[in-house]
Amino acid sequence: MSDSWPPLDETNPKPHIDLLKIDFPTDRLTIKAIRQRFPVIDADRLNDFDDIELPGLLSLERDLAKAAFDAVFGRRTVLMSGEEKGMLARVYARYGLASGPQHARQLIRAFQQAAADQAREHLPDQPSR
Repeated sequence: MSDSWPPLDETNPKPHIDLLKIDFPTDRLTIKAIRQRFPVIDADRLNDFDDIELPGLLSLERDLAKAAFDAVFGRRTVLMSGEEKGMLARVYARYGLASGPQHARQLIRAFQQAAADQAREHLPDQPSR
């Protein structure tokens, strides 16, 4: 999945998510927290670094936020299998970002809601009934 965007049509620009405006659970993750969670990494085995899953974790958060943003406009720009939230919940627990599956789901819902709210800022005002 690419983070590059198609060029904007200046005559009819489509809104895009601003990921910097969203608070993600991984924003609380520090190098110290990673060292504490994974105190032993064998420098001779590069595969040990794969166990940390950090790049995948960041990408998955962003993709879920983009999907929530795009859903407000009825568009689908990120391919999802349906297993992403469960995968993210397990990794949040591994990093100590969530106390359990329910807490992880709450964290995911919170950043997806923030992404959807950001999208709604681009919608025309709805007339009062």
